Amino acid sequence: MLITAPIVVNNFVFVGSSSGNLYAVDAATGALQWTKNLGAPIPGQAFGGFGTTGLNAGDGLLVVPAGNTVTAYVLSTNP
Repeated sequence: MLITAPIVVNNFVFVGSSSGNLYAVDAATGALQWTKNLGAPIPGQAFGGFGTTGLNAGDGLLVVPAGNTVTAYVLSTNP
């Protein structure tokens, strides 16, 4: 189940799932570019303002919380 809000970076849409999968799709075509399992659920929206939520990007990084870890990916024009 896709659980995070999608985030668009470098013409790719990234979205996370409750099963721990991170997906990158081409923003123009919708074609799946890659998927990676992070080994723990990627949290979606927190209610009440508490908890770790979703995907974040900045300074050339995509940051993804999953379970008790945070993974940072260096972004380029090709995920």
